[in-house]
Parts: sequence; structure tokens; C-alpha cells
Amino acid sequence: MAPMATSSPEEGMGLKRICLAAALSVTALFAQNSSRADATLEFHSGFWMNLHHFLYEQATRQSTTSTDAIPWRAAVGYYQREVVPHDVLSRG
Repeated sequence: MAPMATSSPEEGMGLKRICLAAALSVTALFAQNSSRADATLEFHSGFWMNLHHFLYEQATRQSTTSTDAIPWRAAVGYYQREVVPHDVLSRG
């Protein structure tokens, strides 16, 4: 029977170093790819855009309550007259 090959502690350390280098390389690769994906997707939330969308929704409902402030009713009225009729997406 052939003698069993035993590995020396130095060989075990070499294997550990190779595994560690491979793990770090894979981690770095995934980190690079995820940073590229983050750069292509940007989400913005701005006050004026949110106000525009809210006013548009209020104007399409065609109802104002008497408790609404006069400037708010004027803004909704403007949207009903000037913005909603020119909406390109709602035209058939």
C-alpha cells in the first residue's frame, strides 16, 4: 500500500491564500457591477413636481370643497382650464 500523502502547514496556508484572493476578487467584481447599476437608476422627488401632480389630480376630480383656501381653488381652476385639456396622454 502506498503511503498517504500528507500536506504540510505551508501548503495549507497557500490554499487558504488562494481561496481568500478568489473570494476578494469575486466580492470586488460584484461591488463594481452594483455601483454601475446604481448609477443608471436615479430616483428624484422634488417639491414642484409633486405639487404639479397633486394639482393635476385635484383638477381632474372636478370637485372643490368650500373649505379649500381661495389660492388653492384658483390654482385648481387654472389646471382645469389650462393644463388638463392639453394633456397629450389622455387623448384617444
